[in-house]
Amino acid sequence: MSQEIEDLENRIGYKNAPIYNRRQILSEDDELFCHISTILDAPLHIFSLYDNLATAHWLTVGMKVYMERQDLNTLNSALQSRGIRGFKDTFHATSHSLKTDPRITARRPLKVFCYWAKADFGCEFKNQIELISYLQNLGFRINQTMISAFSNPYDIEEIHKEIGNGSDELPYDVEGIVMLKLHSLRYWRDKMDNVRIHLIIKGRVQGVFFRDSTRQVARSLGVTGWVKNRWDGTVEVVSEGPEDKVRELIKWCHKGPPAARVDGVDVKKEEFLGEFDSFDIVY
Repeated sequence: MSQEIEDLENRIGYKNAPIYNRRQILSEDDELFCHISTILDAPLHIFSLYDNLATAHWLTVGMKVYMERQDLNTLNSALQSRGIRGFKDTFHATSHSLKTDPRITARRPLKVFCYWAKADFGCEFKNQIELISYLQNLGFRINQTMISAFSNPYDIEEIHKEIGNGSDELPYDVEGIVMLKLHSLRYWRDKMDNVRIHLIIKGRVQGVFFRDSTRQVARSLGVTGWVKNRWDGTVEVVSEGPEDKVRELIKWCHKGPPAARVDGVDVKKEEFLGEFDSFDIVY
């Protein structure tokens, strides 16, 4: 997880170490590249800080260009002293700085954080932390102090509140928090408490309204999943929900509707994969 700084995003390519505009086929990107190359935080060459660190023939790096609040105030004061209107926020100041004459860009207090990379040698990173560390070892500036890794959504929720409450104390403006593309913290917190089971019900279970009854019971319990008839005469059920509700469904499946005769139920607890919106009959 990291903070989403209010800034401008750009990709810079490095070929055989010197900086190179990988998107040079677009003239506007060529112009932007000229501006980026004047920023002190954007290396003109890259080199490994360690002898055993592999470097790529091609390396594309994602950079966030931004301006700190204090630097914005200093810039606005200088502009206003010359009768020039200042910028209303750091985003507009950064945007203007990358569209003006590169010689002016070079004098603006712009900074860069690198957060993304793609190399040509097939280097696979296990996680974002490993990728960020790789960039740091190549000499790129990263926002190390504000990057964290978590194993569950509970810790994410706590740090989300902590950072949100302290955002005004940060030296730069932020748009929000970048997380692992979670739909919502509440959604994943609920999913962490759910279990999923896979049932095979044996006996006289087809042609006795077993599927319809299972769907009715499952929906009344508030669990999701599906039920279907199998080719071998059994009924298959996959269900997900709070453990106590799922246990009630399993208990019901051992008995079934009045016309059924259940000889046995094979139960397997499965890991959570995907999601269901409701409990349905499938074919």
